[in-house]
Amino acid sequence: NSVVISNSNQAKLADGTNTNFDPNNPDIRYGAGGKVIVKKKGNDIRYSNKGAYADVRIVDKDEWYLSMIESYPEYEGKGYAYALVQQIIKDAKKDGANKLTLSASLENSEYFKYNYGFKTKE
Repeated sequence: NSVVISNSNQAKLADGTNTNFDPNNPDIRYGAGGKVIVKKKGNDIRYSNKGAYADVRIVDKDEWYLSMIESYPEYEGKGYAYALVQQIIKDAKKDGANKLTLSASLENSEYFKYNYGFKTKE
């Protein structure tokens, strides 16, 4: 399965920690996860924050590939990975990418579809 980026406005942190929730604002800086650190080396990008990290590869100008996202066990379910994905979506769009893909199990693809508005295809 692949997951394709849809619209960053469709995904927001809604666990009570984001007191500035605005469904019309794509800026996710006020979500959980704190400061997102971005390190780029060639076409590879590492996103990290206090509770999670993610690796992205720029396939070409049109496509970014999310190769891995992981939460540290003590931070699972607290919005840290969610904040990273939101930043990745924002950066991919800013860079001109029309799709963000990843390989996921059927269970995980449903998670990305529901939480981020991604479309799935087999």
